Amino acid sequence: MNRVMGATADRAARLLTFAGEGHGFRQAATTVRAPDAEPALYAQVFGPHPPGVPRLELVP
Repeated sequence: MNRVMGATADRAARLLTFAGEGHGFRQAATTVRAPDAEPALYAQVFGPHPPGVPRLELVP
């Protein structure tokens, strides 16, 4: 995955990883967190940030 992020270094890309997960999500916490993260990313990148959408730490 680090190769993918290196290849997109000049683009607006973010990576959210889940410890212990491989291809596909199996852990209950991951299956909850992943769908929550998508609207949060869109809100923070494109704005505005609606109430009730969690904020993510976005590190360039």
